[in-house]
Amino acid sequence: MQALRLDRLAARLLARLWPAAARRIDLLPRVQGRPFDASRAASDPAPTAAFHAGCIMAAALGDVQRATVAALRASGWAVAIPRGQVCCGALHHHAGLAAEAKNLARRNVAELSRLGRLPVCLDSAGCSLFMKEYGALLADEPEWAGPAAELAARVRDLSQMVAPASSSPAIAAPAIAAPATATPAKAAPDGRKLVVAVQEACHHWNVQRLRGGAAQLLRARGDLDVRALPRGIGCCGSAGLWSALEPDSARRVLERSLDDIEASGCDLVVTSNPGCMLLIQSGLRSRGSPVQVRHLAELLFVPER
Repeated sequence: MQALRLDRLAARLLARLWPAAARRIDLLPRVQGRPFDASRAASDPAPTAAFHAGCIMAAALGDVQRATVAALRASGWAVAIPRGQVCCGALHHHAGLAAEAKNLARRNVAELSRLGRLPVCLDSAGCSLFMKEYGALLADEPEWAGPAAELAARVRDLSQMVAPASSSPAIAAPAIAAPATATPAKAAPDGRKLVVAVQEACHHWNVQRLRGGAAQLLRARGDLDVRALPRGIGCCGSAGLWSALEPDSARRVLERSLDDIEASGCDLVVTSNPGCMLLIQSGLRSRGSPVQVRHLAELLFVPER
């Protein structure tokens, strides 16, 4: 539908007749690149890290997932991509579907535990947060409590895996390679550096406490004018399933975020969470804003094609 632009046609037709439906259509993820299929992706020999590709990102943001794997490899990690991995279960848990969330967690614990004590990288802030809480999720199940807590302690956000100073002392990291394959940033039409604003997802800011990590990584490139938004501009309105269940309330929250993004004077806004990425894209598109939205991985390294 998106290739034929039928989704946009439907949104325009519904804009006056049924505005709420038009907004819901506009919130659907815009597919970027072919899907990332973990069951077919090649793993490196003698892996030193595992990659969990997720579900929405693997389906709609395949190019981001390939960029993440490239970033890990260029940073010195040999990457295993477990074929039996499944959705992390975060959205199920948000919706009160606890049994389904626990079932998915058990499957991931079993699959990822087969690889030993490797750090597990995710490039979705919401997914990495939820998997870091697997120990609490399965704490009342004697058979799974120990393995779940052990896995949770090995979960890492992408920003933790490519930053030289961020590796946990409990998990030996390989030497960090120089970012020789960093994506060259095209200069703005007037010859200046591209201005990049960093949006910090709530998962990063409030719970994982990964504040400023993405901005630090982007500044290290040297060819970008990186501007951190105030307190990461707070919640963008995505909030897991909230933007799908309550699009009008989510949009009111989003408007404040969009104001701050545009006021920064940025050419690009970078985030590390798919929900934030997709909602902000939708909002900027509806305003006719030229500001583009990118995932952090897309500005670190050239994705494999």
